[in-house]
Amino acid sequence: MNKKKNFLFLYVIIFSLFANASAVYSVSEIVIGEPVVHKLHGLSVKEVIFTSDSKKLVTCGNDGIINITAVSEEAAKKTMINGGPVNAAAISPDSRHLVTAGPDKILKIWDLKTGRLIKALEESTGNIRSISFSPSGRFFAAGGRTGVVFYRLNDYKKIKTLNSGGKQITSVDFSGDGKRFLSAYGTLFSIREIKDPGPIDRFFKNDTLAFGEENIYEHNVFVYSASFSPDSYFFVISGEKSFTSMWRSEDGLLMWNAMLSKKDSWDTAFTPDNLFILIGGGEYGIIMADIVYGQQIAVLHTEGHNPISLDISDNGRYIAAGFRDGTVKIWPVSGIKKSAPVVLYVSIAAAAALLLLITGIYYLIKFLRRKRVKNWEV
Repeated sequence: MNKKKNFLFLYVIIFSLFANASAVYSVSEIVIGEPVVHKLHGLSVKEVIFTSDSKKLVTCGNDGIINITAVSEEAAKKTMINGGPVNAAAISPDSRHLVTAGPDKILKIWDLKTGRLIKALEESTGNIRSISFSPSGRFFAAGGRTGVVFYRLNDYKKIKTLNSGGKQITSVDFSGDGKRFLSAYGTLFSIREIKDPGPIDRFFKNDTLAFGEENIYEHNVFVYSASFSPDSYFFVISGEKSFTSMWRSEDGLLMWNAMLSKKDSWDTAFTPDNLFILIGGGEYGIIMADIVYGQQIAVLHTEGHNPISLDISDNGRYIAAGFRDGTVKIWPVSGIKKSAPVVLYVSIAAAAALLLLITGIYYLIKFLRRKRVKNWEV
């Protein structure tokens, strides 16, 4: 009887853990307020990026203007002139530097605090469509017409080139843990492991990047956006007709894919709690979907205008989108909180499964012993 009580007690503990985990790590009801609309550009807004402190929004457009706007303000606080259309931009992790690029093959590095142009780099890879900083902030990657080039930020030196076989790179991203690099071109995307540079480079203190074998995957439609989740556990691919697929970073396992709209998805953004993905290109606006299952959670209505750039602030309190008519919309958000990664749920489930297995083995052994005793008695 005591053994039965002990097992019953263990079951109560396990199911209590499940209940508590669900209560602690569930996301409360997400409330999205009415957007604040800014007319910041004369042409398409190609990039909207929040600074790491979530207080400012950097916007870049085809009109060659770069605006830095306080989230709580209606007018731009600082304006820089790029001198040509901006196709791509990225902010360093410490929010000190901004890198911009366009069809003129020139990468420009700006001091984000003063608005001063620090350096202009002419790049032979052609039309640059995407830029990404490494999580350390030491490197940045630029995807162009013939491949991806990597630069060191401290001396602006080119340190690596990855060729794409003459195909235009449309999106690049470093994983937040610094272990992987993602790039997309045409209907394909590839993921590479970032390796230790090796003893020789370490000895000579060469600050460089080394990559492992390239793994190439097919997305079936043209890819416009490829990015990692904040915890680096997943990455998302999206493009024509909002065909979106979610993958596990560690082994390239496809989690789900779905045609979410008839409109193209030009950009995506993960919520900082690692639970939801924002996909620009819905029939009625921006789609918010669950990361693990791809289930649609909400739609941010944009009055029929398809956003071409998206971002969500690191504190989860604002969503920004840029449009072809030069407007920028900022939605206030509440209810998105930091939570444990999906690995937590997997760990709890594995622990419960192990307990059930041990219990089953225990009762099987007990049954076999009883049967053996009965046979002896006979």
